[in-house]
Amino acid sequence: MRPLLFLAVAATAFACSAPAPDIPATAETTIDLAEAYATGALTPFARTVTSLDEGEVRGVAIDSVQATGLVWLDGVTFGTGEVSFLVRGRDVLGASFVGLAFGGVDDSTYEAVYLRPFNFNADDSTRHAHGIQYIAHPEHPWFVLRQQYPGEFEHAVSPDPAADAWQTVRLAISADSVHAWVGEGEAADLVVRRLVPSREGRVALWIGFGSPGEFASVTLRPSG
Repeated sequence: MRPLLFLAVAATAFACSAPAPDIPATAETTIDLAEAYATGALTPFARTVTSLDEGEVRGVAIDSVQATGLVWLDGVTFGTGEVSFLVRGRDVLGASFVGLAFGGVDDSTYEAVYLRPFNFNADDSTRHAHGIQYIAHPEHPWFVLRQQYPGEFEHAVSPDPAADAWQTVRLAISADSVHAWVGEGEAADLVVRRLVPSREGRVALWIGFGSPGEFASVTLRPSG
């Protein structure tokens, strides 16, 4: 496996006994989260992270807490381009919210796209339409967006994935929009306008209130 940018940064930071600087990704970079955890290159907020090893899939497991959580990828920032990640939620109503934060400034200021796996196969049409969500904290949490712009910043995932299976999520982030795909479908499952100015920011695994989550990898493809 080729060396990863963030691992080199983390090693330098350890040697200097100082936090790793955030360095923009400039070429396609795949982050093996199991390796990132083993080398101390993840910084959790309001969560505890443990290793996950299922043989073919290795990554990290994140516990459930009654708060929104983040796990920052140390030394990595991203502006525009594509990001893909491998994630698994669970089929528990109101208790599975998993995704990725980008454009991060701090633990409360970032954008994110996340899944609600328990809605993927819901018979209720309203719940089914809430399968994937865009947010921009702190001004634009999901409940404000649902009230002010019903149906604009969340959408169904089609075809319906298995709620408790690993999902590949791909984001195409431009200066003014975000497109999101779950699985291998050609049509985007979510297309939204960005609610904050585009910025080079930090990247984190995102876990919602009362939810655990499992993640295996993150791939960054910056647009330059």
